[in-house]
Amino acid sequence: SDALLDAREIPDLQLDADLVVLSACDTGAGLDGSGGAALGGLVSTFTYAGARNLLVSNWEVDSTATELLMSAIFTSKAATQGEAVTDAERSFMSRSDAYSHPFYWAAFSIVGDSARALPKL
Repeated sequence: SDALLDAREIPDLQLDADLVVLSACDTGAGLDGSGGAALGGLVSTFTYAGARNLLVSNWEVDSTATELLMSAIFTSKAATQGEAVTDAERSFMSRSDAYSHPFYWAAFSIVGDSARALPKL
């Protein structure tokens, strides 16, 4: 392995994953680069490979804010994936700095069943 995961290799992964996080910019885009295409691009590829849920971004994201948001999601005491994302986003809303702006936290959504249990680290 060259340690680089090519999109053509994803379907062969045979995942058994409750949640795959694609936290880079615009990972929820369709094959044509447009957002909102149902199960397009990486989403459909990881679903085919066995991911039951995906956490994706729907536009360009800030690296520092994304790191903080992902940390908040995965240290959440919430029972479900959807509640963990909601709690983390609400914590950003209540901040008194620039990160309270929706640009920094609203890009992320769960594709799948947000009522599934949050995987524990």
